[in-house]
Amino acid sequence: MRTRRLLALLILLTLCAAPAWSQSGTATNVRKGSSLPASCTVGQIFFLTSGTIGLYGCTATNTWSLGGSASGNIGGSILLNQIAVGSGTNLIGGSSALTSDGVNPARSTLGVDVATNAYDVEIANNASTGTTLNRLACNDGTGKVLVCAHTTSTTNQAIGSVVSGAGTTGNATLCTLGFCTITFDNASTALHYAIASSTVDGELHDVGTSLTSGQPNYLVWTANAGAGTTSQYRLLIGDDFVTGSNTGVVATGSPTTNQVAVFSGANSITGINTTGSGSAVLATSPALTTPNLGTPSAINLSNATALPCTAMPSLTGAVTSSSGSCATSAATKYTQWLACDGKGIGDGLNAMAAGTYLMTTCRNTTGVTVTITGLKCFTDNNGTSTLNASGQTLGALLTGAVTCTTSYASGTQSANVSLTANDYINFTFVADGTSKQTDWVITGTF
Repeated sequence: MRTRRLLALLILLTLCAAPAWSQSGTATNVRKGSSLPASCTVGQIFFLTSGTIGLYGCTATNTWSLGGSASGNIGGSILLNQIAVGSGTNLIGGSSALTSDGVNPARSTLGVDVATNAYDVEIANNASTGTTLNRLACNDGTGKVLVCAHTTSTTNQAIGSVVSGAGTTGNATLCTLGFCTITFDNASTALHYAIASSTVDGELHDVGTSLTSGQPNYLVWTANAGAGTTSQYRLLIGDDFVTGSNTGVVATGSPTTNQVAVFSGANSITGINTTGSGSAVLATSPALTTPNLGTPSAINLSNATALPCTAMPSLTGAVTSSSGSCATSAATKYTQWLACDGKGIGDGLNAMAAGTYLMTTCRNTTGVTVTITGLKCFTDNNGTSTLNASGQTLGALLTGAVTCTTSYASGTQSANVSLTANDYINFTFVADGTSKQTDWVITGTF
C-alpha cells in the first residue's frame, strides 16, 4: 500500500516538472493563476486556482474548457452523508436537502421522512385562527389551513396533522401520509380506530375496535399516555374496512336492476321488485300520480275529493257531497224518490165520465224530508183534463192545475217543495169525458 502511494506521488511530481506536449510535438508549459487568460491557442493548458478550481484546456481560439468535459467527467465537492446534485455544467455540489444515513436516503424537507415514516407538505397558515402543533388542520376555504373545529367534527375533511410551523404566520408543515403524530382527547390503544374529537379542536378520539360510519376514521398506530398526549396514527387502508367491526354499515345481498334494496336481516339486504316510475312513496301524506291500485281489500274515502259520481257504488239512504256538481248527479242517480211514480186512474178502454176524481197516495216513508222536483200529467188524449196536487201538511204543490197531454205535461211548482216524513199527497183530477187513461208522476230527491 505504501509503495502505491509513493508511486502516485512520483508520477504527480513528474507531471508538474515536465513540459506538456502539443499535437505537433512542441512542449507546452502548464500555467496557473486565479483567473483564466483572456486569450489562448488550441492546446494550451491552464490550472485555475480560484472559483471553479481545475485544469482547463484551450479547445478553440480564446476558449477555455474545464478538463474532463469532453469525456463526461464531472467535478465538484460534497460533504459526508450529502446526496450529490448538479450545481452547474459538469459540476456537482452537496446542497440537496435529501441526506443519507450512509446506506439509505433519510430525509427530505417536503417529502418522505424515513426517520418518522411520514410524508409532509407545507401550506400557508390561516392568519386569524391559525394551526396548532400535533392537531388536525383543515382548509379554511382560501387554500390556507387552520385547526379543524370540533363543532363540525363529523363533516371535517382534514388535510393532515401539524408537525411544525404551527401558528398564524408562515407555513405549517403537515403530515399527510404515513405515520403521523397527533394529540388525543382520551387514552389511545394501538390498532384501535379513531375519529375527530367532538370536544377539542383538531384532536382525535379513540373509539375502540369499531369503525364509525358517516365520518373519516383513522387507525391508532401507537398508544399514548392519556388525554392530551400524543401518539401516532395512519390513514386507513382497504384491509382496515374488512377487519374493523362495522356494525350497521356493511350489508350484503344481491338486489338486481330496478329492484329496491331492503334489509332482510342483520346486515343483510334483498331486492324487491318495483313498478311504475317516479319517486319512492313514504307512509305519511304521499302524493301519487295516476296510480293503479288494482282491487284493494279495504279503502277509506272519507277525505276523498273530486270523486266521480259515475264510479260510486250502489248506495242506500241519504247521500251528501261537498261537490255541488256531484251532489246533483248523485242525488238524481241514487236518491230519487220513486214512491210517487205510476199513479193515475182509468182502464184505458172506456172513457172516464166527466167529473172530478180525488185520490190520496205517495206517502213519504223515507224517514227524511223529500224535496219535490216536479209534477207531470199524462192522458191518452190531448183533451182538457187537468190535474192539481197538494201535500196534506205541505199545501199546494202547483201554482195552478196542469192540463194533461200525451207527452206528460209539467205543472208549475209552487214554493212548497219540502215534503216531510210521513206527509202524503192529495190529487184532484178533472176528467173531460173523453180521456180513457191518466198517469201522474211526482219526482223528488232526499
